[in-house]
Amino acid sequence: MLVAMESLQARASHAEVAAALNGPLDRVTLYRTLDALVDAGLAKRQIGDDRVGRFSLTAGAPHDDHAHFHCADCGRVYCLSLPVPNLTQMPAGFAVQTIDFKLSGQCGDCAAAS
Repeated sequence: MLVAMESLQARASHAEVAAALNGPLDRVTLYRTLDALVDAGLAKRQIGDDRVGRFSLTAGAPHDDHAHFHCADCGRVYCLSLPVPNLTQMPAGFAVQTIDFKLSGQCGDCAAAS
């Protein structure tokens, strides 16, 4: 399954991971396996505006140190090499645990098609 996820260029939904595996599989087992990868820190799950969970491998590194791009047309989410802004001041009592910096628009494929 990790090889199938590595072959995907964007964050992948459960259905996209299943399609990349290209064989018979149990949907519940796939959900549980993806959850186990997230729990182990090997994958990251992000819930999109469409309420679909999308997964990507973390490659053993923290996944929160870059921006994401969400294509409003096809729904794919891409990891970008843009760093998230540095938060130098937070209100008293606030403790940041994760940052999710997301840009939205059209991906290259969708922009070329329109």
